[in-house]
Amino acid sequence: MFYIIDLYILEIMNSIQNPFLDIIMLLFSFLGNDGLIWIAVISVMLLFSDSRKYGGILILALPTVMFIGNKMMKNLFDRPRPFHTFPDLRVLIETSGTHSFPSSHTSAAFVVFGIFLFFKLPYRFFIFILSLGIAVSRIYLNVHYFWDIIGGMLLGMGTAYLFFLIYRKANFLYIKNVVTKLVFVLKNLISG
Repeated sequence: MFYIIDLYILEIMNSIQNPFLDIIMLLFSFLGNDGLIWIAVISVMLLFSDSRKYGGILILALPTVMFIGNKMMKNLFDRPRPFHTFPDLRVLIETSGTHSFPSSHTSAAFVVFGIFLFFKLPYRFFIFILSLGIAVSRIYLNVHYFWDIIGGMLLGMGTAYLFFLIYRKANFLYIKNVVTKLVFVLKNLISG
């Protein structure tokens, strides 16, 4: 069933290919290469005090999602890329040569989007459009199947949510510690 959906969407993408869309999709895919766009986003976030902590979270979340996706899941699933399975497909870009599932471009894009979404950061709609463009480009360019993209989205969003929960828990423990110390100080002042 999953494979049928993959083939159907691959067929649709190949039927709409044209020179204009080629340029758009190559641009989106290029933006996701080596995480360059996300390094730029993090760099800007680190410049401003109100977004610095979220940039720090992304500095931790991006390598985490890449490790899980590239070092663990790709080797576990060992799924060939579409152009390996169907050598007649038109391929406009080179890939790292790794396996197909999950899409690294997509998981990186969606961990960034997830952080923006869960922390309700400004520009999250822009980040979503950029992330979705990167994800769709990978299918259009015949380097990933539909379910590779869905897997990358789920991995990215799941990792972002994990970091969101860790941050909330750490924040709660910090506040609890401060309140406990404050109560101790007040109790000593009153009894004292």
